[in-house]
Formats: sequence, C-alpha cells, structure tokens
Amino acid sequence: TGRFIAAEHLMNDDYCAGCHNDIHAQWEHSAHRFASFNNPAYLFSVRNTRRVALERDGDVSAARFCAGCHDPVPLFSGAFDDPNFDDQGHPTANAGITCTACHAIERLNSPRGNADYLIGTPEHYPFAFSDNRILAWVNELLIKGKPAFHKRTFLKPLHQTTEFCGTCHKVHLPEELNHYKWL
Repeated sequence: TGRFIAAEHLMNDDYCAGCHNDIHAQWEHSAHRFASFNNPAYLFSVRNTRRVALERDGDVSAARFCAGCHDPVPLFSGAFDDPNFDDQGHPTANAGITCTACHAIERLNSPRGNADYLIGTPEHYPFAFSDNRILAWVNELLIKGKPAFHKRTFLKPLHQTTEFCGTCHKVHLPEELNHYKWL
C-alpha cells in the first residue's frame, strides 16, 4: 500500500513459536536474529552511515540501503527514518530479521539484491492475537484444521527459490549510497 507496517505485525516471533518451536529455537541463536542493531559490528557501521548521510544529505535515507535487509522492522514501521532513532532502546532496534519479516515478502522485484522486494502486512485467521484463551484456541484450531490459508500467506513459492535468499544475500551499490565512491 505504500504505508508503514505496524511493528507488532512484524515482531510476532513468539506467536510463530507456538507451532514452529524447533525453527524458532534455531532462529533465536542465528545470524538472522542478530543481524540488526543487536550486532556490534553492524551497529557501528550503520551509526556511521546514518551520521554521514545526515550531515551530507540532511536525512538518513541513504542508510535504508542497509535497513532493507538488516532492519526490516524499524524500516517498515517507520522508526528507522527518524534521525533520532534510538538504536539501542527503541522496541524495534533489536528485532533482527524476524520470522514475519521474511515470510511477509510477497514478490521479488528484481534479481539485483539489496532488499528489492515487496512486503505486505500478512493476513491471519480471526483471533490470531487475541488475549482471550477461547478465541486463541479457535485461531489455533483454524490453523490446524484448515492450514491452506496460513500456508498460502506465509509459505509462498518464492520462499523456496535461491532468488528469495538473494534478495538480501546479494548486493549492488546504488549511486545514492555513496555516489560510487569508496573510502
């Protein structure tokens, strides 16, 4: 839609763990989990990129080059664009690459990498995040009894391609990042 996606729609890993506990346990200790501001090398690099971009361009948008892959939650929720974004204390800062951040990708726009994808707010069965135990049970029953909708939403054919992984694990340098200059 071109609108921001609420952070809670992208940071629901515990919800995923309810049925996919084995995968969640692997993710908790993975490079994907620690690919954001919770990674000291990345934190140093992006802080400097944001600082230089702010001084040079008056905004931090050049750092989106990094955020599309490393910081999808703060980027797509709108927090990342704030020059005063608290990269340690903000609730999205340590999200890493969440389950939903990958599984909400709907289309790859090109094979060039650099997060050139389309992401959307995933649809859920009713009551997916209800605090009411009975309604949460109904949601779980729907997922288990009629899994086709859940699978269609979170496991698209593109998720099984090398191009899907390449959308972040392949990089080209756009002119906007550094005007094709290397230090």
